[in-house]
Amino acid sequence: MDSTSAKPEPKLLYRRLDRLFGAWKLGRPPRELLEGFLDEFLAALAEPLRVRGGALYAERRDGFELLKQAGPLAPSCDFIPTGAAPLGLLSKHRVYIFADPQDPTGPGRLGILPGGASAALLVGKRPRRHAFFFSLGDGWTREELDFALNTVRAALGSRLMEERVRGSFAEAAEIQQSLLLEDPPDFPGYLIACRSIPAEEVGGDFYDFLSFNGETLAISIGDASG
Repeated sequence: MDSTSAKPEPKLLYRRLDRLFGAWKLGRPPRELLEGFLDEFLAALAEPLRVRGGALYAERRDGFELLKQAGPLAPSCDFIPTGAAPLGLLSKHRVYIFADPQDPTGPGRLGILPGGASAALLVGKRPRRHAFFFSLGDGWTREELDFALNTVRAALGSRLMEERVRGSFAEAAEIQQSLLLEDPPDFPGYLIACRSIPAEEVGGDFYDFLSFNGETLAISIGDASG
């Protein structure tokens, strides 16, 4: 059961959340970001939220596979089947608190976490979702825990989306660069020079061709904002 006897001060909780978000480094691959987040979450919020430890799972074809565990916990199970009750609740609510240690839908029944109260959050979209499960100690409070986990879920989801968009832009840039000539074409009687300047804003693709007597002398490929 949750307890209100050790309720953390809001200012302390906000300060710890701010520290957590400030620890996130831009440009990290998604798996590195998520695995690092588990350690950063425990370092910043384990004390005020009364979290003992946690486990990170990644979505696979038939369920979720254990990627990392942190904290003084017994080893978590290696795999959670797709139809498992905790995953069903988590898929529906994105953040879920398993307050009753005797609840048959709790993570403890599957060996995800030790017996006792726990909480979980889900980030990402199929088929690349990740689930975090946290074991709770004495003195946790539902209000602060729910607020913190939902705030973290939104921020982490936004960061993952940002990384995916950045990756898509980088991939598009590689494709466009591959269409450019590495050396200017030979054209008797002319000295041809060329350079590539990447666009700073993205809108739509454009292709410019410079021709003389039916021969293509230059191709410009880039992005226009309008």
